Amino acid sequence: KQRFTYEDLRALGRMKINSYALRELAQFRISPGQVQKYLQAQKQKQGKQAYSAIAQLWIDALRFARELGADVSKKSIRFPDDLQRTHDRLATRKKVVKNERYNAGIRARAAALADMSYKGKDYLIRPVSCIRELIAEGERLHHCVGGYGERISDGKCMIFLLRRTDAPEEPFVTVEIRADGSIGQTSAAYNKPPKGDVMSFIRAWHARRFTTEDKPAKAG
Repeated sequence: KQRFTYEDLRALGRMKINSYALRELAQFRISPGQVQKYLQAQKQKQGKQAYSAIAQLWIDALRFARELGADVSKKSIRFPDDLQRTHDRLATRKKVVKNERYNAGIRARAAALADMSYKGKDYLIRPVSCIRELIAEGERLHHCVGGYGERISDGKCMIFLLRRTDAPEEPFVTVEIRADGSIGQTSAAYNKPPKGDVMSFIRAWHARRFTTEDKPAKAG
């Protein structure tokens, strides 16, 4: 258990480090003096970022490291030289590990929904094939579908990728179909609604593929 002196509390108070952050850092056997010294060093690198924000970044990085099985007793893990870069690297690794668990479910759903694909003169639509493609869709179109891995894997929704036939690999519009077969969100870049002819294509495809006879069975 870490002990805090009156001087420690005054110094940390001036840095606006609250008791929650101190308790979290104490779990990693980091002393009050070490908290002050490390935050001051990182403040020089982070510039305008507040001490409290740096502390939260540090706590998150330590949690990520622990969850990924790193030895958090090591000094290099507890006190990384470049906190921001370390945090971002661990956050990315954690996301990859998490998404790997969803990938098998997404691939299985893609295989089950293959017959729902359709190609017209100007547009084509097909189910998302894997977690990597799902994340790339969200990044390229600047919306949140990249975080739908768990929902797809669990059968709570279906995600289809609509493309121009002359650019079949270029993200264009993302279509969500709810578990009951109804149309959910339809999102172009930056969550903008698709144009009229695109929505007409989506509705025609939906009517053709998601009739009572053809609608895929619910998961579960």
